[in-house]
Amino acid sequence: MRDKIAVIGSLLAIASCQPVPECSANAECAAPKICKSGACTAPTAQKCVDVSDCPGRYDLCSSGICVAPQCLSPADCPGRNDFCDAGTCVTGSGGSGGGGGTGGAGGGTCTTQLIVYRDIDGDGFGSKLDSAALTCAPLSGYVGNNLDCADQDARANPGQMAFLTSPIMGPTSAGSLWDFNCNGTEETQFPTAHAFCNQGPVSCQGAANKWLGEFGAKCGETRTWILACSGSCVLQSSELRAQGCR
Repeated sequence: MRDKIAVIGSLLAIASCQPVPECSANAECAAPKICKSGACTAPTAQKCVDVSDCPGRYDLCSSGICVAPQCLSPADCPGRNDFCDAGTCVTGSGGSGGGGGTGGAGGGTCTTQLIVYRDIDGDGFGSKLDSAALTCAPLSGYVGNNLDCADQDARANPGQMAFLTSPIMGPTSAGSLWDFNCNGTEETQFPTAHAFCNQGPVSCQGAANKWLGEFGAKCGETRTWILACSGSCVLQSSELRAQGCR
C-alpha cells in the first residue's frame, strides 16, 4: 500500500512540474502574436515581392516582408493632423482636422494624398471589393481606380475583349462568374439559337450556324455546332465548339 502511495505521489509531483500553457488560441495572444505550441509567439515573417504574395487583403509588401497596414485613411490614426501614408500613420502639423497634415517642425509632409486601390492581379485595375487607401506617393501594387470586378483573376477587367471558356476565379462583384469585362452583363461568343436538321425542308435549311439540339450552349459548355444540313435535311457537317463568354 505504501508503495502505491509513493508512486501516486511521484506522479503528482511530475505533473505539478509541467508548465501551464500560455494560450490555446490566437485570440488569447496580443496581436500580432499567435498561439503556437501553447505559447504566444511572433508570427514567422512572410517574404514577398509585391502585395500579391501577401495573405491579408490590405497587407503591404515592405522591404520584402508582408506587413499589415497601420491605417487606410486618416480616420485610423490617433492624431488630429495625422495622415495615412502607404499604410502608416504619419504625424503632420497644420492642415485641417482629421485629414492630411502639411509640413511643419517635427511633422511629415503630404500636400496631396492619392486615393489608391489594391491591384492583386496586376492588370492595372483596382478591386471594387476593397476599400480605398491613401498614400503620399505612388504605391507599388496599388492603382488609382477601382474598376476591377474580380481582382484575383487577371482575365477579368473592363478592358477584356476576349471570350473565355472557364469561369472567373476568386471573389467577384459581378453578378455572374462569366462577366469578364465587368459591364454587368453576360455576353456570349456565339448565338444561343438551336435547331435540328431533320425538322423539314423549310426549317432545316435555316439550321446552319446554330447549336444542334433543343438548347443552346451555356457559357463554358462544349456542344455540337451545325455548319450545314443536306438537301434531304440530314446533318451534313458540324463541329464541336465551346461557348465563350465575357
